[in-house]
Amino acid sequence: MNNQITPLRARPPRPPAPAIPPPLKQASAACPVCLGMGFVRRDVPHGHPLFGKALKCACRDAEARRRQRDGPVEAAPVKKPAKRYLIP
Repeated sequence: MNNQITPLRARPPRPPAPAIPPPLKQASAACPVCLGMGFVRRDVPHGHPLFGKALKCACRDAEARRRQRDGPVEAAPVKKPAKRYLIP
């Protein structure tokens, strides 16, 4: 038996990791809680009924209350279809 230790071959260098893109710039009016997404999630343990559920952010609730308070948006008038007569 040969008791000599043979040196390991060096591994080729790994390619550099891809650069992580900078975070998207949010509009200045974006909500600081949800960052403009409109939904948040609760930090609850696995098995809790709200685990993994998307919940409306308070900014969305305020928006919904404003829409309800202001009333429905006026819709465009509906045109009646043209009358078509079938000639036998």
